Amino acid sequence: TFFVISSATSLRSSSPDIGTVEAHIKFQIAKCQGEIGEKHTALKTIESISSRFKTPSMLVWIGKVYSDCGMERGTLHNYREALRQNSYSIQAALGLLKQHIPPEDINDLCVSSKIARKEDLAWITKLVDAHGNYRASKHKQALSLFTQLEKWFPNHVHILIQMASLHLQLNDRNAAIIMFQKARAADMKNLEGMDIYASLIRYQEDQTRLNSLTKELLDVNDKRPEAWIAVALFCDLKGDRLSAVQFVDKALELDPNHLTAHHFKGQLHLRLQQPEQSVQSYYRAYSIRRDFNAYHGLVNAYLKIPKVGEALRTAKEALSLMPKDARAMLLVGRVLSQTPVACAR
Repeated sequence: TFFVISSATSLRSSSPDIGTVEAHIKFQIAKCQGEIGEKHTALKTIESISSRFKTPSMLVWIGKVYSDCGMERGTLHNYREALRQNSYSIQAALGLLKQHIPPEDINDLCVSSKIARKEDLAWITKLVDAHGNYRASKHKQALSLFTQLEKWFPNHVHILIQMASLHLQLNDRNAAIIMFQKARAADMKNLEGMDIYASLIRYQEDQTRLNSLTKELLDVNDKRPEAWIAVALFCDLKGDRLSAVQFVDKALELDPNHLTAHHFKGQLHLRLQQPEQSVQSYYRAYSIRRDFNAYHGLVNAYLKIPKVGEALRTAKEALSLMPKDARAMLLVGRVLSQTPVACAR
């Protein structure tokens, strides 16, 4: 590593492009360091690159590593800089949404870039708005926006996956399955959302189909969390919950912020009569995205401990976030029925 960088440095004065070459070499080294789990070392390597040689793809990668390390300031800086350089950097825009930056601020950043004209950015601003509504648990509005996007980009896998997930949030499992199947038909190599699709197959208790999907996902890429969550779901369907927990942990080693993994791990701990561990998993999911699944899991875990006060506080927070969601109303009612006064009656 030292030899390669030193050689590039020694040639800097002999070629006007050597800075770009050196930046590329350091970026590849940093990615290798990240792959073997040395993320802090990777950051040191990548940050040694002069800012004028950092491309949008580099900045997005740096932002994700900062996010994985829980370093918010570095995450925001790099994602914002990526968008300033390239208004079409979808990963940067979605990365900022995950950091709770309002959609309107992200869209303003896209429009302010000199790379693209405002009229050419209609689709990306709509995409940001769709994801923003999804994260705010405004599921019907989000689905409407993604449906519009699907008309512009027919059979686009990412859009189909988001629509499938939203149908599931709206408790329409059949529509969700149809959308997931449509996404699979569009790209058999896609792994995004396939863990959620696997969970629907597990819900149907279709062991043969789940086993087939699991093998296909592992064949595509066994370094992605979705494949190992599918394995965990298959173990759970067979009744082997301890193995299921181990495979979920493997998924989390690959991506510590994978939402579905934290949700499923919380479920498994509840079934194993480990409510304290379940709270930890669901709280981690809650910190990533405050959706109904996280609130529902936390309430169930708190009631199992039992911590009725914490369960009630959590249920009320869910209702304040989703005031028109019948599930949130039922959640509050369920907790209230467990309070000492209600039990005494």
